[in-house]
Amino acid sequence: ELLQLELSDYVNWYNNCRLHQSLGYLTPNEVVHNTHNLFV
Repeated sequence: ELLQLELSDYVNWYNNCRLHQSLGYLTPNEVVHNTHNLFV
């Protein structure tokens, strides 16, 4: 149960907070939902 919670937190951070160089310093969530264009 604790492991599942920790993994869920990590996946959330990885997809929503961590900037990825290969994605143009966007998060995977921004790329998937194309939300980065809203700030241009």
